[in-house]
Amino acid sequence: MPTSLSDLRFSLLSCSCILGLLVSISLPHLSAMDMVRLYWVPSEGGHQITQLRFGVWAFCLEVPPSARSCSGAGPAYPLYMPMLGASISSSWTRGLVAQPIAMIFTILALSLSSSHRLSARFLTAILATFFTILSFAAQIALLIKVKTELGKLNNNLFRESTKPGAGFWLSSISMVMLSIATCLTFFDERECNISEKPRYLPLSDPEN
Repeated sequence: MPTSLSDLRFSLLSCSCILGLLVSISLPHLSAMDMVRLYWVPSEGGHQITQLRFGVWAFCLEVPPSARSCSGAGPAYPLYMPMLGASISSSWTRGLVAQPIAMIFTILALSLSSSHRLSARFLTAILATFFTILSFAAQIALLIKVKTELGKLNNNLFRESTKPGAGFWLSSISMVMLSIATCLTFFDERECNISEKPRYLPLSDPEN
């Protein structure tokens, strides 16, 4: 593969690794890195919660002016809010753990980017892309679930708005970059396999 394409692949893997690390840290350790964000604008007499954020490891409630309460950090966390009559089971957040797994494989793919073991490079790139897509699909499912479940609370006391968080968009960017890097790795391996095939010269005609 030309040096320019190799450099491009390395840059894509490096950026994906950084983005994956930020998304994997997520809530409650990195407050701005959430997957799904629910805004509430309570009217007079309503509940004081203004935001509900979902991260990889926990969810957090934002209460003005600066109070924040998060659930215990851990994978596959549930959400139960009896005072609001809302609940989301842990099955909807379990798939978010695919993001840290994708980050691990992205680091492996980056460390093998200059290796001559093309099969290992290609395999780690595919796994990183697969788990990133899996995590992004889980985020979309959670977004739809939150919008459906907690949107029921949109009444006279609440004006609700559900939007993707910063982690959602960074995951989508990482997924695109990993997909391109995986394609470049595939073309690199294919090119090397073609170049390594033995070439046989045609036998000359003995009469000539």
